[in-house]
Amino acid sequence: MRMHRLSVLVALMCAVAVMFALGSCGKKSKSRAPEPPKAEELKSFRLNTMNGVLAANASIDEAQSADSTSKGALRIEAPGTGMTVKLVQTGPLNVDNCILIYRATFRCKELSGRAYLLMTIHFPDGLETMARGSEQAILGSVPWVTEDITFTLEKGKKPDNVTLGLVTEGTGSVWVNDVKLLKRPKPAF
Repeated sequence: MRMHRLSVLVALMCAVAVMFALGSCGKKSKSRAPEPPKAEELKSFRLNTMNGVLAANASIDEAQSADSTSKGALRIEAPGTGMTVKLVQTGPLNVDNCILIYRATFRCKELSGRAYLLMTIHFPDGLETMARGSEQAILGSVPWVTEDITFTLEKGKKPDNVTLGLVTEGTGSVWVNDVKLLKRPKPAF
């Protein structure tokens, strides 16, 4: 008799667990943040040739690449002092009231200081502002990583140029590949 009661109790507990699991299927959790809208690509630079590259202290390293589709990556030798490397410029952009996203894939080898992304946004009135990715800095010897930095453009503020670059500190080598400028709508509040 005791064994029968135990079997009934286990069966009831299993039924309750199944009903709970089925009842929560398809329901969205209230604690989840909504996914941000997809980002739209504005400009893309593979950086496997020197075409359009602004940095005079850079070269193409054909033995390096962030993926198998690219043949080469831009190599920068950090001289030991802090250095801002201007990689590419976009020219005028017909965008405003959005979030600009600078995305790049980069790596370093034996870098004694940090390396991080820098986006400089220039406006027709001469005003210039920057977004730095110092929180996502890499140092030492790091394999390929992809990082983003963002800047929020206000309504009516259309940049006439965006410079996508990199800051290096210390000595060592940094490679950059697959640089993109994207835009995403500002979240509605």
